Amino acid sequence: MVVRSDRVELTLRVAAEAVDSNFAWVIPVPAIDQVTLGDPALFDALDEFTKPQIIIQRNMGSSGSGSGGCLCARGAVEAGNSPTKSNVTVQHLGGGKVGNYEYDILAGTSAPDMVTWLTEAGYAVPEGTADLLQPYADNGMQFLWAKINTETLDDNALVLDPLQVNIPYTGPPVLTYPLTLSALSASPITSILIYVLANERFHVSNFNNEDISAALPIIEKQWNDGEDPDLEAAVDELTAQADGQLAITDFSQDMRDWNEYQALNCPDQQNGDTTSPICDLEDEHAHVLTRLYLRVPSSALSDLTLTAMPGGEPVYQHHYASRQPTPRSFAHIGLFLLVLIGLRVFYSRRVRPE
Repeated sequence: MVVRSDRVELTLRVAAEAVDSNFAWVIPVPAIDQVTLGDPALFDALDEFTKPQIIIQRNMGSSGSGSGGCLCARGAVEAGNSPTKSNVTVQHLGGGKVGNYEYDILAGTSAPDMVTWLTEAGYAVPEGTADLLQPYADNGMQFLWAKINTETLDDNALVLDPLQVNIPYTGPPVLTYPLTLSALSASPITSILIYVLANERFHVSNFNNEDISAALPIIEKQWNDGEDPDLEAAVDELTAQADGQLAITDFSQDMRDWNEYQALNCPDQQNGDTTSPICDLEDEHAHVLTRLYLRVPSSALSDLTLTAMPGGEPVYQHHYASRQPTPRSFAHIGLFLLVLIGLRVFYSRRVRPE
């Protein structure tokens, strides 16, 4: 999510367990100005420069720290189909094709009538969809329905091309991420990674929030118990303690002050001399990059409210966990002395003159 002065640029990428001809997204937003393809390289670049780096070291002291599958619903649409009858409670605001997607933009006051429209247009709408859509319709939101054309996909592609939606925006930056719709196709745990680029650090104001440093004691315990360090398991443990609703801030930095960002050569972007798609995002309104990580159980799915966090401290990329040294017992010392004595006898016999 890039928060500009007059719009929000929302770019979404989903990873699915299976993609077939019935796969589609439904995305409710306040308004839709434009639908285009996003840049897949952008997500890779963001991940490379913001993912947590946890270094485990032998240390006697304490530790310290220095996409959007939630919008998926199953449905299908045949290219060129349209409703066979009009419905005054549903407005078709446009549609088209972009990349592997065919999409329709709908608005209306009645979610059941919208489901009827979609069914007549060839969508296979799951049971219960109307109940989930109605609150958004009551709030006057528009709906982007985007069907994937599986015939044009690479074989078994499970990470789809991103979609970018430009949303006209005025007023304070309060962003809603419609996680509730994941109930239509959610796995037992919905894993979400959100990047927000704005003029301040962002957080999920209606969830519990922790910085990544909260996971370090769990990582240390895993290691000291002889287990492989597992950040995902540590986040799951913290999420369970928060009753399933927890957002972890992995990273938050002002890109203008970030030394590693300067290495991207972004200061020369006005000359067209850039090395990363991240460079094209930053401006005077969007320069603080925040990375939020959530693993939400299906029983705790609810919409996320993202708001600015004035005065929020930076969250750095590198973190250090400590591995406690293994205590040596007297038995080990005794064995060590016996080995030394044995070696002493062995070498003394070898150098003994005939």
